[in-house]
Amino acid sequence: MTTPKFYTTEEVAEMLKLNVRTVRAMINQKRLRAVKIGNEYRVTDDHLRQFIEDYET
Repeated sequence: MTTPKFYTTEEVAEMLKLNVRTVRAMINQKRLRAVKIGNEYRVTDDHLRQFIEDYET
């Protein structure tokens, strides 16, 4: 089993060209999967890839 790469909400926001609050809202709305570590969310590369595939047009 390989260790996934984790991204902060700030890094995800930068990659998707979104506001950090938007990314956190998507996580709270269960549109984007994330892992909560302490008080912070982390998004794995697999979760990010799945999100992009789910919302692809």
